[in-house]
Amino acid sequence: MDRIAPLIYVVEDNDEIRTLLVELLNDTGYQALGIATAQDARQLISSGRPALVLLDNHLEKYAAGWDLLTQLRADAATTALPIILMSVDVGFLREHCVELHAQRCLALEKPFDLDDLLTTVYAAIGVVPIEQRVSAM
Repeated sequence: MDRIAPLIYVVEDNDEIRTLLVELLNDTGYQALGIATAQDARQLISSGRPALVLLDNHLEKYAAGWDLLTQLRADAATTALPIILMSVDVGFLREHCVELHAQRCLALEKPFDLDDLLTTVYAAIGVVPIEQRVSAM
């Protein structure tokens, strides 16, 4: 029986980083979709639920990712959606670590090791894609 790979939205305004993350996740066995803005992400999330949102904090404006996270947590339909907030602004992440924890949101400081990303993705959704499980056997 075929299993559908978990869908991950990669919300990142930098084209090169977004492409790299989408390719990495797809190559690892997840199904990833790149999105450039918080507004586009909000629209896509409202029409269909991914297994995870990998969300850059600074998108089209400062802390646009934080704003989107707050909106998603305030909406009953998305309050439990797994989210990983990424940011090069380490000070921001550390300043908001209590709030991130309260909102059940994991954080990744940029730059990060790709293995750390995959470990955090697994921690957020608890699913190792079938391709990765098969290759580990």
